[in-house]
Amino acid sequence: MALKQHAAGRWVGGLMLFQLVAGATTMLVLTAPLFESDGYLAVAAALQPRLGLSILLTLAGTVVAIAVAVLMFMTLRSHGPALALGLLMLTAVGAALSAVNFALLAPLGLAQLLNGGWLLARGFRPAAA
Repeated sequence: MALKQHAAGRWVGGLMLFQLVAGATTMLVLTAPLFESDGYLAVAAALQPRLGLSILLTLAGTVVAIAVAVLMFMTLRSHGPALALGLLMLTAVGAALSAVNFALLAPLGLAQLLNGGWLLARGFRPAAA
């Protein structure tokens, strides 16, 4: 059963509000202490639960962006197939960039679980305080 445009609009609005809150929480609350002082890995070790939550919110934001694009595709397809396809393509690019972000954050979270061994073995050294 296809969603009516009104229902799809409500879903898109709710998902975008969730994405706004999740993104702001990730950047302004969870990862902000990582960049306030020297010693990125030393600070990250103390903030391991926050870093894990940040990774999960980043993934949730990506899934929400894809869901919004799919919902909007159904609505925009009637106005212009090129516009609808363009939105899906831009969302795919955004998801790829988010995957890169996840690939950079996840090893750090994994490294904290392994006491920093993964990053230290690859030449990453914490800055001296």
